[in-house]
Amino acid sequence: MTLQTNKRIVWLGIAWCLTSILIGLGAGKLTKDLGYQALHREVSDRLLASIHRVRGALNAYHYLPFLLTQNEDVVQLLLTDQDQVDDKQATKVSRYLEQTSLVAGASGLFIVDDSGHTVAYSNWRDQQALHPDEFAKLPVFQFAAQGEEGRFYDNQPNQQAFYYLSAPIYDRSDFIGAAIVRIDLQNLILDTPVDELYAISDDRSQIFIASPQEWLKQSIEDIAKVQSISLSNGAHVTLWSFNQQHYMSHQVRLDDLGWTFTSLVSARLDERYADLVAAITMAGLWIFGIILLFLRERHLKHLSQQETREALLLANESLEHKVEERTQALRNAQQELVQTSKMAALGRMSTAIVHELNQPLTAMRTYIAISKQLLSEPDMVRENLTILDDLTERMAIITSQLKTFAYKKPEQVQPVQLSTALNQSTTLLRARLLEENITLNCDELDDQHYVLGDNVRLEQVLVNLISNACDALSEQADKRIQITSQLRENRKIELRVDDNGPGLNDAQLEHLFEPFYTTKPMGSGLGLGLAIVAAIIRDLNGTIEASHSPLGGARFCILLPSAENAS
Repeated sequence: MTLQTNKRIVWLGIAWCLTSILIGLGAGKLTKDLGYQALHREVSDRLLASIHRVRGALNAYHYLPFLLTQNEDVVQLLLTDQDQVDDKQATKVSRYLEQTSLVAGASGLFIVDDSGHTVAYSNWRDQQALHPDEFAKLPVFQFAAQGEEGRFYDNQPNQQAFYYLSAPIYDRSDFIGAAIVRIDLQNLILDTPVDELYAISDDRSQIFIASPQEWLKQSIEDIAKVQSISLSNGAHVTLWSFNQQHYMSHQVRLDDLGWTFTSLVSARLDERYADLVAAITMAGLWIFGIILLFLRERHLKHLSQQETREALLLANESLEHKVEERTQALRNAQQELVQTSKMAALGRMSTAIVHELNQPLTAMRTYIAISKQLLSEPDMVRENLTILDDLTERMAIITSQLKTFAYKKPEQVQPVQLSTALNQSTTLLRARLLEENITLNCDELDDQHYVLGDNVRLEQVLVNLISNACDALSEQADKRIQITSQLRENRKIELRVDDNGPGLNDAQLEHLFEPFYTTKPMGSGLGLGLAIVAAIIRDLNGTIEASHSPLGGARFCILLPSAENAS
């Protein structure tokens, strides 16, 4: 059954891959077709713009032949018999033509007589450029001789392509000559965008205006391989292939000029985008198939797991009952351990209190005995009573700590001054600090720092942390504990407790706040102190972290909300 299922999955996978390939190729073909349609519209717009530029450039010269016909010096030169023409008169007209050509940007301006013989021209300084009878048989002169406006295109092999305009010159109603303008077609359009490809060819398919310039004097067949394709919208378009790329082309022939305009737009980006769409479609379908296969396998796995769980549920009811009983026993044991830890802490605290109370009691007995001997000296008795009052006040402070230590957790937090909480905590530990010669530095604890909490639980935290620091300093010669506070940017008070003990390694830092984890020797602690401290800090909406101290030992850093409105 499993083998048949695997074969079925393999065949389904092969079919899915083939289907994905076909769909991807179809998506790519459709995308390419839509891209070609957009390119066809773009190349049509470029073709119209190209035609507009060429016609505008040619129309800029239409006035020029008629301008020349109105010049009196030109008319006078044509009315003078050519055998009697003065060189100064011809030179004067030629200079006028030269200046006019420079202003208009024409390639050449010519004045011919009624027989087509050139009598003045703008390029008169170049003696080799003069061909006196070159216009006699050209249509541009023949049109003028018939009284019409002449236009003529000339593109001889291995020569520049020129366009000519002409206008007849009359003396009253008699034709006496013609004004001819020659335009260099290669320099006709100078403001074409750099990235635009176009070509203008004649009826012999010879290109005489083009971008790029290397297409000039070539035929379209020599430049590219041309193919026609049909699009889904019914349009028939032409693609040019050269430089290993496809270009969308569009052509139109202007009958009045006899020129064929061709514009081209590169299809590379559209073809690449179509290939990308095809690849993404195939990849997406493959990924979708893999996801479906994964979901199917996970569903089957869940069904199998559910069947297994149901079987185990029926077979292990008695075992689960035993586990529950064992778990409850462990919970009870844990509660007993917690209670034992509390009692041990209370015992250590009671020992410190007894030691602290013993000193004032001894002093009180001494002063009372002295006072009995000095009943006859009231001043001395009064002084001893003052000292006894101070001692009883000190004992009251010590017992008040024991009383507040037993308070329950308050329902609401209130502003607590850190320095006050620390002073009350160190009172309980003063005897140990003195006995073990431990220096407690609190100079950098700001008296203006108030936190939101309750005094009793904060004192419990401080007593625990300072006691742990004292335990860590048992083997040190120079024993130092430093307590500092700082206001952080997030409106929280940071309280740091540092010692110069042996410190904590990374493994200890990772498990330090876990219940029953302790770094002390066996029998010295149950590992609940720091767990209780962490629980208290969480109840006060704060955090506690342990790290390496700059003093060389351990650092405990507590963040508690600041009581901004406390006074």
